[in-house]
Amino acid sequence: MKRDFYDILDIPENASPTWIVRAYQKRLLAVEQDSSLKAKKRVTALAEINEAYRVLADDLRVAYDAEILQKREAANGPSRVTSWLRIALLVLLPLGALGTYLYFEKQAKARVQQEQAEQAAESQRQNAQRQKIEIERQAMIERDRLERAKADQDRIENQRQANEDEMRNKRFVAGPTLEQIARDKATAEAAERSRQVQEEVDRRKSLAELERQKRFLREAGQR
Repeated sequence: MKRDFYDILDIPENASPTWIVRAYQKRLLAVEQDSSLKAKKRVTALAEINEAYRVLADDLRVAYDAEILQKREAANGPSRVTSWLRIALLVLLPLGALGTYLYFEKQAKARVQQEQAEQAAESQRQNAQRQKIEIERQAMIERDRLERAKADQDRIENQRQANEDEMRNKRFVAGPTLEQIARDKATAEAAERSRQVQEEVDRRKSLAELERQKRFLREAGQR
């Protein structure tokens, strides 16, 4: 047998709409915080509370009160008061049905709008997360490239230094000729120019990549 909705929310039958709302919120909180309830019983209790609130907080309450009166009349017999109430309910029920339809239509539209807003927010959050991951990945790639470039530059510099040391040792033993000195100087100058040009190219690439990442972060923040 279905439980009485007023008993579910623990309120009297003459409770005001504000009282019903507060009782509904209180019962929900009590069920959520009751750690002794198992999952199945918790779901059942929440369903009963939601159904009671759906009926009592809407025009459906008129029909529900009429149903309660009918049950009491069936048990105790009709009275003059309930007869007048029955007539009043017959007048109010059509108005209640229209109000119920408008209420649920409004609630449905509100739920659709809320779901759309939540989906849009979730999509934006996922896009921002993907952009953040991509920026971190690009930054890691750039750091690896710079480290490899520095290692290559150090290797070239060490090789150049070793070559100079070897040439210096040869000159010390045999004595360089003017042609050898000129050739060695030209080679050293060419190597130095090549190193400077490579350093400038790497520096410009790094600056361009950093500027691109900053611009990407600004655009992501504006979205």
